[in-house]
Amino acid sequence: MDPSTATIPPQRPVLIVKGLGTWVTLDRSGTVVPLVEHFDLSVNAGERWAIVGESGSGKSISARSIMSLVDPPLVTKADQIQIDGVDLSTASRADWRNVRGQRIAMILQDPLTALSPVFTVGNQLIETIRRRPVSVDVARARSLDLLGQVGIPDPALRMKAYPHELSGGMRQRIAIALALACEPRVLIADEPTTALDVTVQAQILDLLVNLSERSGTAVVIITHDIGILPDFAHKVAVMYGGRLMETGTVDQVVAAPRHPYTQALLRARPGRSSIEGRRRLPIIGGAPPDLLRKQPGCPFAPRCEVALPHCGQIRPKTTLIDGRTVACHLVTNPEGAAN
Repeated sequence: MDPSTATIPPQRPVLIVKGLGTWVTLDRSGTVVPLVEHFDLSVNAGERWAIVGESGSGKSISARSIMSLVDPPLVTKADQIQIDGVDLSTASRADWRNVRGQRIAMILQDPLTALSPVFTVGNQLIETIRRRPVSVDVARARSLDLLGQVGIPDPALRMKAYPHELSGGMRQRIAIALALACEPRVLIADEPTTALDVTVQAQILDLLVNLSERSGTAVVIITHDIGILPDFAHKVAVMYGGRLMETGTVDQVVAAPRHPYTQALLRARPGRSSIEGRRRLPIIGGAPPDLLRKQPGCPFAPRCEVALPHCGQIRPKTTLIDGRTVACHLVTNPEGAAN
């Protein structure tokens, strides 16, 4: 199904994040190093978002910050983290324990490390489901149903297996089943197709698409693979240096990107001609920003081929244009005069 033509349920946000920031203070110097800054996101029921960017751009730490899964010395604060109508920006650890899995769940990057090696798949599913007041028999039946939903063959047999006895694709499906155990309204999937072969990748993405369409679950996928966007996501957020560079619908961002970083990412996608050796694959010159060095302006400025003289000194404003947001001086002030 083409996400751009998919029918979206009524526009009711189930996840609203405003002003999210995460930083770490270095012990020796006391220097504050921002890892994520001014992160905003609004996801409706049934929507599928993709957060994309190079490794180290802040995608995973943003997701973990939304889930309140960062530990000292990292610190996270937000003006608002609203999940299914409840603001959790100042919630305690105890409050969050009652929310994770119930309202919002996360699929971690490596299912082998996310799953306990000393308990069977069935034990882990039943224990998760029994966070709600249900009997063991009800939890077992629910576990078998979940394994069937995520395409696990012979669920009763797999309930007795340990994670190391299963393939990577099977473990990823188990991780998804665990995340769905308590029927969350929002599901965050952090690189769910990493290290899987192409066929299994497609199956996992199809599973997430069917989930959002069948149950209205909002899905946010974190990936560096821009190639999956047209077949999966409705909307996309592009990150670099811990900041959002551009957000919008997939049609807007992929077909007509406005930010130079988004344009560079799309140019660097492997295509048929590059795979067959007919042309050299374009690269983004330079290196990702050093977070230990303060970046007063746009973090992409040192690598940007069209940067204005003041791009590295003045932070660009995030501007709403044609339903998308862009943080770039070339968009807000194309004549080149400093703001």
